[in-house]
Amino acid sequence: MAVPQLNSWWSNVDQDHVYLLCSYNWGIYGYDMLWSAQLSNYYNNFGNGYTPYFSVIGADYIYTYGSNNVSGAINAAGNAMQDMFNISVVEPIENVIMNAASTTSIDISNTFEHSQGVVMNYTITYNSNPAVCQASLTGTDIIINADLFDGTSQITVMASEGDLNADTSFFVTVCALAGDIDGNSEVDCFDASLVLHYVAGISPPSYPFPWAEWRIQKADINGNGLVEAYDASSILQYVVGLIGAL
Repeated sequence: MAVPQLNSWWSNVDQDHVYLLCSYNWGIYGYDMLWSAQLSNYYNNFGNGYTPYFSVIGADYIYTYGSNNVSGAINAAGNAMQDMFNISVVEPIENVIMNAASTTSIDISNTFEHSQGVVMNYTITYNSNPAVCQASLTGTDIIINADLFDGTSQITVMASEGDLNADTSFFVTVCALAGDIDGNSEVDCFDASLVLHYVAGISPPSYPFPWAEWRIQKADINGNGLVEAYDASSILQYVVGLIGAL
């Protein structure tokens, strides 16, 4: 069968149920047909990388053609078929930047692709810094819950089906809001009062000493390693609009 005829046949069959494996990448000549590196390597090892060989593999039949040593190539064809059953990452997940104490979701329904189009299972397999954020799965949505700390965490998600799997990773960067001492995602006069309580050594009932490290970081507005009345003053200036940022 001439190559143009073969290409025409391939273009008009149900490619979800029929496979055509070639020992040469005819795509460089404009013929878009699946080919197998394993078959190509087999024939290169045999001494003739251009030896014509192809397999047509359908639900009820396997037809092979080769001008040299076809029986030896059949094993390579079988291995090549196995290689075509895979899960691949087609749309990597973009890195995320989010505010502290916030939640976001990431749709991964188009992130992975199974060669057979079957349903896959998803799992969060790695979170490098759970103190920064937590990651969970609801269907095909990754739910990211940011904690109250500044920092970055690497998240890895895996798609699997049977013995097949693939994974991809992305980074979540959490930006804590300076001056938000009570962690309600706002900076207000109450935050300034908490700083003054801390400076005076008075422990508010709802925020008893010792303070968690993240509160101390947010209270240290000028970054000198201390929590002082000056920090409370800066918060108040920000609240009334005398300064534009903390």
